[in-house]
Amino acid sequence: MDPLIGKLEIHRRRIRRVRAADAAVRWAFYAAVAACLYLLAVKVARLSLPHGAAAALLAAVPLAMAVREWARAFSIRDCAVHLDRLLGLEERLSTAVEASGAMAAVVSGDASGALDRAAAPPRTFPREGKLLGGALLLCGALLAVPSPERTGSRGDPAFQAMAAAEAEKLASLENVDVRFKEAAELLRQGKAEETLAELQLL
Repeated sequence: MDPLIGKLEIHRRRIRRVRAADAAVRWAFYAAVAACLYLLAVKVARLSLPHGAAAALLAAVPLAMAVREWARAFSIRDCAVHLDRLLGLEERLSTAVEASGAMAAVVSGDASGALDRAAAPPRTFPREGKLLGGALLLCGALLAVPSPERTGSRGDPAFQAMAAAEAEKLASLENVDVRFKEAAELLRQGKAEETLAELQLL
């Protein structure tokens, strides 16, 4: 096997794994937001929904989207074009992949050396990944919040202690987005619905 093709194959597998992981994280955030809306509907609107089916569906979404991303066509040539753009290699890799004849070995060797010398950019994570923690914390808070039919729940010391603990967790994410601090203030006031609305704006 051409050494360049072998290197591109390694990069191709890595890129596909990263894309699948990013898709899973991104859709895990959306699923967490949907779970918050579900809990809000159950507790505030008093809707009767199938808990097991809803939980299974929300848990399956990130996995399904990761599989979908992994299944996308991404050939060696696609990988070469992607790396050319990412690393600023001026189409060396894609040209080498398509080269044939007597000059193919020379072009391939040059592209392989350029790939080895290129500095990979730092790994970036989806923005939704930074917000996923806050969404999961809110899900936990909504699970612990008593339903409105429990008279006097907002004045319950146990409820207030739980809300304060969850608010501290949200406030700790202020460095990710200042609106987490605003959501924490709302939760300290016992306003779970307003807290959810604030986090949906992130």
